[in-house]
Amino acid sequence: MAAPTRTCRGPPCAGRRLPSHGRCGAWASAGARPTVAARRLGRSGCARCACHAICALVDFTEENGATRVVPGSHRNPYLLKRRSDPRKPHPAQRRLIGAEGTVFLLNIHCAHSAVHNRSDEPRLAVLTHFSRRDSPLQEVQPAPGAESRDAGAP
Repeated sequence: MAAPTRTCRGPPCAGRRLPSHGRCGAWASAGARPTVAARRLGRSGCARCACHAICALVDFTEENGATRVVPGSHRNPYLLKRRSDPRKPHPAQRRLIGAEGTVFLLNIHCAHSAVHNRSDEPRLAVLTHFSRRDSPLQEVQPAPGAESRDAGAP
């Protein structure tokens, strides 16, 4: 749990393009004036406005494909550069190993992925996302259409 906890803290992101999450827009560089997006976010910046929580419903072990993270990747996206095959282990990766009931908190920009489950049992977890109310990362979900509401009707 030490590695994921450590990755939740740190300075706002540097406004660089981050894998899968687009542009954070918090700061252009150290000491630079905040960007328009950063002024909308407030002083804390985008890097601190949201996190993922993974609650293990079963023990997370090496065998059942515990989630892997690359600590510090949310602050330094260059850790992920020159990766020819993202399915291969990253030299800095850590596995989220823990007993049933453990909750792992990750910065939303921290690189993470599932790993192949080599056991005969499913690896069950509850995944959720927390963000500030004024976060630009909040997505308005459209109301389901009649066809999707009626799809489960007998």
